[in-house]
Amino acid sequence: MPISAALVWMAIAIVALVIEATNLNLIFLFGGVAALLAGTLAALGVPPIGQILGFALAALLIPALLRPRLLRRLGGVGVLSRTDALIG
Repeated sequence: MPISAALVWMAIAIVALVIEATNLNLIFLFGGVAALLAGTLAALGVPPIGQILGFALAALLIPALLRPRLLRRLGGVGVLSRTDALIG
């Protein structure tokens, strides 16, 4: 029984999201979302070259557009240095 391309993309997405859950640097999150997009394209019957192009485009654009905003939102001010923590 052949394995469908959609299942392969979904497996890649699951692996990427599990890795993201362990390190939280947002890179694997975007790869997982891009793989979900490619899996959706595969399920819709798009040829493999279209799936790969969709994955590559999403993997490049999603981090470029969203990562800076998400890091600002998640990071906050950060940890103050000892000098910054001084009141006075």
